[in-house]
Amino acid sequence: MSSEFPPGLKKRANQLPPSIRVGKSGLTEKAINEIKARLEKKELIKVKFLNTAINGNKKELFKELAERTDSVLVLTVGFTASLYKKKSAK
Repeated sequence: MSSEFPPGLKKRANQLPPSIRVGKSGLTEKAINEIKARLEKKELIKVKFLNTAINGNKKELFKELAERTDSVLVLTVGFTASLYKKKSAK
């Protein structure tokens, strides 16, 4: 596991219910902004995609999601991706 993850993060990610569902419109700006907002509040979230939302390669889509939300991809299972973003110190 990467040093950028706290210990036990994959286990926590596996047990989380999906907090956001992405529909057939895919990764719209609205969806990206909602994911960013949830990451600011919770640090670790799970995003579930409908199979109609994925046009092409899932791995590439999950990688794009992590890049666009400035987060780290922790775990992927099927059509679900878990993302982690360390809370900013205020």
